[in-house]
Amino acid sequence: MPWLGYDARGTGVKTVPFLSTAILRYRSGMAPSEHWYQFAFAALLVGLVAVLPLQAFAHGGGLDGLGCHQNRKAGGYHCHRGPLAGQHFSAKPEALKKLQLPSRQAAPSAPPSDQLGELTGKPSITDGDTIRMGKTRIRLHGIDAPESKQSCRDGEGKKWACGREATFRLANLIGKNWVTCEPKDLDRYKRVVAVCFVGGKDINALMVRDGWALAYRQYSKDYVSDENTAKEAGLGLWRGEFTPPWEWRRGKRLAGSAADRPKNACPIKGNISRKGAHIYHVPGGQYYTRTRIDTGKGERWFCSEAEAREAGWRRAGR
Repeated sequence: MPWLGYDARGTGVKTVPFLSTAILRYRSGMAPSEHWYQFAFAALLVGLVAVLPLQAFAHGGGLDGLGCHQNRKAGGYHCHRGPLAGQHFSAKPEALKKLQLPSRQAAPSAPPSDQLGELTGKPSITDGDTIRMGKTRIRLHGIDAPESKQSCRDGEGKKWACGREATFRLANLIGKNWVTCEPKDLDRYKRVVAVCFVGGKDINALMVRDGWALAYRQYSKDYVSDENTAKEAGLGLWRGEFTPPWEWRRGKRLAGSAADRPKNACPIKGNISRKGAHIYHVPGGQYYTRTRIDTGKGERWFCSEAEAREAGWRRAGR
């Protein structure tokens, strides 16, 4: 602008020539009408210089994590940014109460579930029901896989690392492919709960259908039919005995081997029903894992089906 003067180095505004000239003329009583605009503009600048600092520094302190501050002069808690912008409160706890946050929590760490968009990427595998895309943790909706350190038993009563195996199975299922997840909710750990797909296939359903996870009925019944399929076929966890993951997290473990089966580990269970029917169950059978042998009732273990039949037991229909 032609009326602005600059210093010799060109580092910033130094003088306003016409303003100083206008002030000198005013002091000396010289105020030609042709210079009226200088006096008007000078008055405007003087007014701005006087008012702006008051506006800019009327509040004491900067904005906190909520985009608000405590007004030490006028009193009250005022918000200028964020979800509470434009609102006034008597104190910060009142603002936090409106957000329904604990008093020590500064602001929501994640958006509401209805604002979450579709997630796509190449994930890393945390365990049998959890993946991560970048910094976003994703919990597979409606399923529960054994924990990483959890152990199960196979049809012969041998322990195996079912939690670790479930993690490997999920990793193999995804491979190096891109995964798309459709968010449904946020859990209490701030993880995105989602249904995820690889190659158009529902990963959640595949994990349950192959027996590496259970339908998490507490939250959803979407995968109950997939669980029944795996159970009837004796796949994955269903080939032996296991503790449901939600019970394992509460401290429940499989009973010791000495209490559940003889030392020779003959795997066939000779059960006596409530009606007195003698029925034996083989590993992989539908009711094998839930059948318990009570030798005090005359139930017993068999090493072969031939031995069971000779003793008068018949094979279970399923």
